[in-house]
Amino acid sequence: MPIKKTKNEDVAESRDVFQSHHLAEKTTDEPLIRVMALHALAYCERLFYLEEVEEIRVADANVYAGRRIHEKLDKGPDIYTLELASARLGLRGKVDCVRRQSGQLVVYEHKKGRSKKGKEAWPSDRLQALAYSLLLAEHTGESVDEARIRYHADRKPIKIPVCSEEAEREVQSAAARAKELRDTLERPPVTVSEGQCRTCSLAPVCLPEKERFVHMGKTKPQRLFPPEDDRRVIHVVEQGCSIRKNGDQLIVYFPDGNKKPLPGMAIASLVLHGNIQISTQSIHFCAANDIGVHWLSFGGHYVGALSPGSGGVQRRNRQYQAFQNSLFRTQLALRLAKAKVENQLKYILRSVRSRKEINDAQEVEKKISGMRIEIQGLG
Repeated sequence: MPIKKTKNEDVAESRDVFQSHHLAEKTTDEPLIRVMALHALAYCERLFYLEEVEEIRVADANVYAGRRIHEKLDKGPDIYTLELASARLGLRGKVDCVRRQSGQLVVYEHKKGRSKKGKEAWPSDRLQALAYSLLLAEHTGESVDEARIRYHADRKPIKIPVCSEEAEREVQSAAARAKELRDTLERPPVTVSEGQCRTCSLAPVCLPEKERFVHMGKTKPQRLFPPEDDRRVIHVVEQGCSIRKNGDQLIVYFPDGNKKPLPGMAIASLVLHGNIQISTQSIHFCAANDIGVHWLSFGGHYVGALSPGSGGVQRRNRQYQAFQNSLFRTQLALRLAKAKVENQLKYILRSVRSRKEINDAQEVEKKISGMRIEIQGLG
């Protein structure tokens, strides 16, 4: 990969990258593992499972800040961004930057946060850099002996030496664990620290404090409230409008020829009232960026919605598996019935206390107390 290339060489390389990615996907029985998925695995196995198996992804302010850093990266004549894949490694991913220094290829990764103790890379970041180094080495046929991670919060560049044999053992071990998790129906337990959960965008979905309370006997679970969503809900009500994608924007075209651009990062959901057209590219963009799309009739009748991801397949599988247990079914039915009866008893009790014309209110309360005792005796 020389520093200077002709236009034809650039086109040829782009074609080779695309073909390698395409062929790798088509010649494997299992889908390739994203390098970013290995990053999530090293950070927290439960995070990997939610994102890669259940396909639940939540973008918060930290995620968007990281994306902005990558968008602003300076791409010079000797700096490349490559999308690579390997059927042998079972991996695919997009390298932030590749540079040639002193004749050697170097992988560069950029991170929004701080380095570990100001002098080390975090294990998940290190694993990601090693995986990209292996992909680059296989694609170019050259040895990649070094990777670097730039932590923008403390402006620390961390050098990571790459030994191909050791790196491949480490990466393949992580990939094997990722495949194991993809084949199971059970979510991994929460094993990381509360500090890691506090900064995780999927905490509102994962509910780690509930998991710790149930499995670890914690008496005071930490509350991890989801961050406020600053994105907007966009209602398109003018009949005849159409929505198309342009880069990272959605453009609303009005019948009179005017148009209004909407930054994708600022949209929480689209609500389309009546005769509104939306392009396939726009729907794909919404699905990839967790933007809900809702269709309403002209009169306000709810028609349907776009639900990104796998639709909770793994959750359904766990539910069906649980319902194979007859004891569990009986206990669940009993708890539902008891909750329903208890709710009705509370309603009757409130009604009796609020009506002065009922003289035997105390007698009614006594009867209700007796009923509660009988219910408790059911199980």
